[in-house]
Amino acid sequence: EAGFREIDEYPETEVPPPLRPYWLFMEKKI
Repeated sequence: EAGFREIDEYPETEVPPPLRPYWLFMEKKI
């Protein structure tokens, strides 16, 4: 985990639809 947290998908994301169930969007506040 290292301080990262899961977030919603970015609006400009270009992840192919078949991969979306396996894709994680993360952010870390610094």
